[in-house]
Amino acid sequence: MHIQYINFIYYFPPLKTRAAIKMRRWVTLDEQSQPNKADVTQAKATRTYSFIATVKWYKRGYTSFLSSRFTTMTNGAGRREWHKGEAIIIRRADVERAHDHAQTHSQLRDFVIVRVIMKIGLRTTEICTLCVEHIEFSACKFKVLDSKKKRFYPLPLDVLTLQYIKDLVGDKHEGYVFIRQDSTAGSNSPLSRKAVWQIVREIGEAAGVKNLNPRVLRHYFAAHWVYVDRKPKQDLQLFLRHTNPLTTELYLSRLRFAEDLDKIYHEKQSPFADARQLSEFYRKHCATCIHESTCKFVDQVGTSPWASGCRFYKQKKEMIV
Repeated sequence: MHIQYINFIYYFPPLKTRAAIKMRRWVTLDEQSQPNKADVTQAKATRTYSFIATVKWYKRGYTSFLSSRFTTMTNGAGRREWHKGEAIIIRRADVERAHDHAQTHSQLRDFVIVRVIMKIGLRTTEICTLCVEHIEFSACKFKVLDSKKKRFYPLPLDVLTLQYIKDLVGDKHEGYVFIRQDSTAGSNSPLSRKAVWQIVREIGEAAGVKNLNPRVLRHYFAAHWVYVDRKPKQDLQLFLRHTNPLTTELYLSRLRFAEDLDKIYHEKQSPFADARQLSEFYRKHCATCIHESTCKFVDQVGTSPWASGCRFYKQKKEMIV
């Protein structure tokens, strides 16, 4: 009798990788079942593959650790900051146009889905699990099952949106608010995440808005709360249910309205933007002047001052230098 070990390949599905880890198991082989040369070559190839896969798996984990969200500052303070991702630019007019289109052309259920996300910033799973018994219409509030923390949170809601929900559910006192309407589903089957995304995407395409989805509507709520309504970020953190305030700061640092960026750009491009704030000259001579836009154009293209037709052009240039 001879004792020999055989290599086995073990995969890690929870880690979402096909990296293989080599495991050895002892077996007994009799003299008649000795492996031939081809089997030995195949066993060596298997061991080599498992070793390479193991190295790749550890390398992938180490690289993921280095590129984590937290990056250590090198200013000597030793504090940490969130790694900022790509900017999220939303055009406010597009989202509001999709809302108005859903109100006039879509069924009530689809319109209420869009409006609820825009008004309170619920996640897709929270829309699917919203129940009638968790809504207090008289108190203008409801309880939402947080999709990440798996517990209920009380949130407010405006009167008009609650009235739309009340018209949608009718006389129901329990069950899901947003249910499927196809014939194969039951009388109280909730919408799936995929169905909610498809509803919002179809509304956006019908309104001429590309790539509209529930996440964009949640971004709209956050950006509108801070940049339009000028309300505190601390309250937004509670409504979005972020545990760490740094999460909200990262969220807002990447999020802007396209209209605000356009306004900031054109204000900075005006050659007399500082003069409007520092002196009365602009309000006296330029506020109602028909040549103001021409002056701005002349400054941007770098042409001659006389082309603007303004007799105060030289004075204005000296004032802002």
